[in-house]
Amino acid sequence: MAQEIRRVEREFIFSNIREKQIPVELHIGTQRIAARLVESSERIVTFAPTGTNYRQPRERHAAVGFFRFRGQPMTFRSTVVEVEDGIIRLRQPGVLHRDLARGFERIVNPEGLSVSLVVHGSAVTLNYPASEMFDPVEEPQFDLGFDVRRISSLLTSFREQAELIAAENRIVMYRERKPESLPERIIASSGRILVLPPLEESTRLLNVAVRERLLLRRHLEELARDHDPSLVEQYDQLLQRRLRRRLSAEVYCPILYHQYVVGYLYLLKGGDPEAAFHPSDLEFVRMFARVFSYSLQVNGYFSGEQQERAFQEAQLIDISGSGLLFSHAAGALDLGLYSEIGLQIDVDGLILPARGRIMRKYDDSQRVYHGVHFSDMQLEHMELLFDRIYGADYRGDIDSRGLVSADDSGDAFET
Repeated sequence: MAQEIRRVEREFIFSNIREKQIPVELHIGTQRIAARLVESSERIVTFAPTGTNYRQPRERHAAVGFFRFRGQPMTFRSTVVEVEDGIIRLRQPGVLHRDLARGFERIVNPEGLSVSLVVHGSAVTLNYPASEMFDPVEEPQFDLGFDVRRISSLLTSFREQAELIAAENRIVMYRERKPESLPERIIASSGRILVLPPLEESTRLLNVAVRERLLLRRHLEELARDHDPSLVEQYDQLLQRRLRRRLSAEVYCPILYHQYVVGYLYLLKGGDPEAAFHPSDLEFVRMFARVFSYSLQVNGYFSGEQQERAFQEAQLIDISGSGLLFSHAAGALDLGLYSEIGLQIDVDGLILPARGRIMRKYDDSQRVYHGVHFSDMQLEHMELLFDRIYGADYRGDIDSRGLVSADDSGDAFET
């Protein structure tokens, strides 16, 4: 995430790039204008283009500046205030951003572009707890030795393997009931694997896939902030009760259908209270939960019917070469985080079909905002989109014209 730089440090940086003649690239409309900062006052920053091959920008047009200072990429947003021969004056930006962490510049509310959605299935709301995790439902890529489409075979395999590593095992589904106990509520909200007692000190022994799904204390604290402030206290009390009763290790592994927790796998180690589950045991329950979710899907367990409908009332806020941000009225759509959606990007009347995945979601009192990453678009359509939002001379990411090698020594832009 980019770091904000405000007044004092901003003035220091602008003073340095002026004195050292560090190159700045101004993005105004679809133009990339190589320039030098010649003056910075309380209200205005003045730039002198270093070439003549540019069109005079219009006043009040949005402008974005890019430069490198001490090896770090920086950017700012502003507005064209005045244009004279060889001079472009911009409004003094309120803030700079350091360490830009995205590959492409966002173009805010571009003229001539709009977006509509074609929602495939992702608008379906299932009657299961929606978690903060997402797991795609996919066919296993390797032979498990039995037909994963047959639920009876799957359950037999689970019981046989679980009995080798645990004294008790069961599969609990939420079709007819809701999460009740504290562990059930924790995994339903988080979508993560809960191990009791926790494995905070030995997670390095786990493989990456299990580590990414394991519930740690910091995840619990985040849940408490977002859902229930007393959650951490309840969890600590649960650990104390387990310790007093000398209970053996337990595992609660959620069964995820996309972002929905439809049930969980439970293992109780039994025997010595000090005995812990082996890392391979946790990998077993994680993998089985994924296979079980796939088997439930192909057997028609989930009752929600797939929907496909066009939605025209999306407001395009900004767009880049890798995705877009749009909003809609609260209550108009039910799109879950990580949902796959179809997109129809209207570029001056030409429709560019694409697909995307919702990677960010937030709302205010009136609108819901979705950050979408493009997952599929034809190459020729991507080229048309790039030409339209960045200009035909665009050659790559935000650093592609000179900023990759420029530093505070004042090297010239590439040609």
